[in-house]
Amino acid sequence: MPTYLARVELYNAEPEDYEGLHKYMLSLGFRRTIPHGDGSYNQLPDGTYVFEKGGDIYQIRSQISDYADRLSGYRASVFVCEFSQCAWYLYPAKTR
Repeated sequence: MPTYLARVELYNAEPEDYEGLHKYMLSLGFRRTIPHGDGSYNQLPDGTYVFEKGGDIYQIRSQISDYADRLSGYRASVFVCEFSQCAWYLYPAKTR
């Protein structure tokens, strides 16, 4: 099953705009945490999400962009990629 990473940046946004984005991304199946090999989870940077389901990368990007643009003072920056490996130094997640 493919794993996607999405990065979204809103312009001239308030904290509540990002809270709305987080809720929307969660409704699509994206998470703000990533599992570590030892069973713990790490927190992804703000505006960064992972998704572990099938889907068309271009459709996923469009879904995110259509919503994020409504929250942003300017067209939101949206980056989506599929990956099979990653390495990181991240803070532990407060919750899964």
